[in-house]
Amino acid sequence: HIFKIMSYHFPPERLEKLIEEFRPKVLFLRRNHLDRYISTKKAQATGKWHGFNTDDDVIEVDEKSFAHAVETCTTFYGSIRGSCLSSNVDWLDLDYSEVFAQSSLQEILKFTGTQFSQNDLNALITTKRQDSKHLSREAFLRSLHVRGSYKSISDYDFRKQND
Repeated sequence: HIFKIMSYHFPPERLEKLIEEFRPKVLFLRRNHLDRYISTKKAQATGKWHGFNTDDDVIEVDEKSFAHAVETCTTFYGSIRGSCLSSNVDWLDLDYSEVFAQSSLQEILKFTGTQFSQNDLNALITTKRQDSKHLSREAFLRSLHVRGSYKSISDYDFRKQND
């Protein structure tokens, strides 16, 4: 069984207890904070989730809400990572931008013990970028530049913590 769990689905304390009790394999996908935030906000605003392109639906990024989302996600990651390590649970930490690479897909198959072929796995992956033209992202970065903050998309990368 595979469950996709976001930082707002369970309080970290509850998820930590579930990890300790059931000892699942945990695959954590880190994604650029700004891209994840925009994708989630677009999905909430449009009702269009995985598999739908929403390029024409441009959203405005609220800096305070975005900062809170980054803090929440980073805290969630640290908490779950710590729980997995302390409970000696199998943990695989991947960057979303690399997940479709052949080596990463093979690593996922090995980690999960799944018997899918490469073609089967590619067919099962249905998540599409909500903002493939990056219009919302670029508008936010431009607004920062206008105010003198010269950030780029890489400034919002969600970096792996060392074990």
